Amino acid sequence: MMAKNVARRLNFSDNEDANSSSKDTTETFLVDSITSSCNEARDRWNFDFKEEKPLDGNWEWSEVKANSNDQGSP
Repeated sequence: MMAKNVARRLNFSDNEDANSSSKDTTETFLVDSITSSCNEARDRWNFDFKEEKPLDGNWEWSEVKANSNDQGSP
C-alpha cells in the first residue's frame, strides 16, 4: 500500500485575528529567547557579539588579522 501525500495544518483557527495573535506571540517568544541567549553569551565570554567588541572581564581578547600567519607558540 502506497503512502499518500499528507498536508498538515499547524493553525486550526479560521479567524485572522487569532492567526495574527499567534504570530505575535511566537515572534515575541523568539525575540526574547535570542535576547536571553545573547546576554548569557555576553556575560560568559565578556564579549558584546552585537557590537563585536570585547568587554572587561575574565577573558582577554586580542584582534587577529584575517591574513595573519601567527599560529601561536608551539
